[in-house]
Amino acid sequence: MVALGKGLIAHTFRIRGDVDANAPFDVPEGCEIDGSLQARRVLVGGTVRGSVSARDGIVVLSTGILDGHMKGGTIDVQEGATCHGKCRVGRRSVGRSEPPPVVVPPESQKWFFQR
Repeated sequence: MVALGKGLIAHTFRIRGDVDANAPFDVPEGCEIDGSLQARRVLVGGTVRGSVSARDGIVVLSTGILDGHMKGGTIDVQEGATCHGKCRVGRRSVGRSEPPPVVVPPESQKWFFQR
């Protein structure tokens, strides 16, 4: 671990194996994961060798390397990032983090500006 300033701690890690988190998960620059990663949201600034699935979204920063398939509600790959593998985007590909919206049929809607 490395201490940065007052009260801030930066850490580096290397994980060999699968990660399953029901929360946001960040892979900072200098960190590595060799295995699949599943979380609510994933931010990749380091290296991931394996598939990544995140229902709320995946962000690959310019320093990030992702070598594996991606499935995410949204996927943002910044300029300079490296990605190898297949990509599936959309909430249906990984599930929903919130219930689907309720659709109201037009005949039951009340309009404010009627003549």
